[in-house]
Amino acid sequence: MAQDLGRTAPQSLAAHKLNAEALEMQGKWEPAQLEYEGMIEKEPNAPGIHFLLAGCCSRGLMPAPTPGNARGRNS
Repeated sequence: MAQDLGRTAPQSLAAHKLNAEALEMQGKWEPAQLEYEGMIEKEPNAPGIHFLLAGCCSRGLMPAPTPGNARGRNS
């Protein structure tokens, strides 16, 4: 299913969520955080994404993004 999603809808929220979760499982906290933040930028009301971002930040001990800076850093 993940491979099908990658081919049929690579820019979908579901595809980004799968990618972020895979990055988290590899301990790649910053790239996972960027995936979640990108999802929130595209769909700020998507259910559960803010929760997943918060979990990623706490597991990776990274600072959460601030309201004035969606990515939490200068990029």
